[in-house]
Amino acid sequence: MVAAGFSLRLHRRDACATSLIANWYEKHYLSKIILFGEDNTSIGELYFHRHTDTLVDKDYQSESEVIICNFLAEDFHNILDLLRN
Repeated sequence: MVAAGFSLRLHRRDACATSLIANWYEKHYLSKIILFGEDNTSIGELYFHRHTDTLVDKDYQSESEVIICNFLAEDFHNILDLLRN
């Protein structure tokens, strides 16, 4: 079950992708979770970094008011369980 007011969708890049952007993404991030509001617009993005050198020191809100949160890859399953419950 996901908390009322948003839906949970998982987004995982294909490791075989050929574009430079996808290859960079795969190298730096394990996964990205996007949280959507009731009107189906993105309200939050959670990035799971493979290495501490790419981990951003603080969370922030983008110009489009989307909240960006950063975690280490090892926290992925704990955060996913938290969102599901």
